[in-house]
Amino acid sequence: MSSPSPEYRMILADDHAVFREGIKRMLEDSGLFKVVAQVGDGKTLIEKAQAVPHDLILTDLSMPHCNGFEAVEQLRKILPKSKIVVLSMHKDRDLFKKAVQVGVNGYILKEDVFEQMIHCLKTVMEGESAYSPRLTSF
Repeated sequence: MSSPSPEYRMILADDHAVFREGIKRMLEDSGLFKVVAQVGDGKTLIEKAQAVPHDLILTDLSMPHCNGFEAVEQLRKILPKSKIVVLSMHKDRDLFKKAVQVGVNGYILKEDVFEQMIHCLKTVMEGESAYSPRLTSF
């Protein structure tokens, strides 16, 4: 008997390859996600998002060749229905507000526990916004 295929196809964008690989393994081990592309910069994220069928984009903000904010702004113009979640170390309230303004569906901190990340991603895939409790509680 084979295991069921993952529910959601994801593009993962972060400029740290080892971090991307670790997140990929954790997400795929959950059984809910299949990482269909990994990229290390915002420019490549925009290109891959247009070329690779996906359900969700998980992106960092601090990346070369086009940061996460710029990438999200461009993706909103060309793929307005894409689900986009930020995974960042930045817990600055102004950066969080800017991410929401440019159109992210969710924002998770790298310091959050994995279960919070999974909950956020599932919530976004169900059509709602989801943000780290550490960002919404101050």
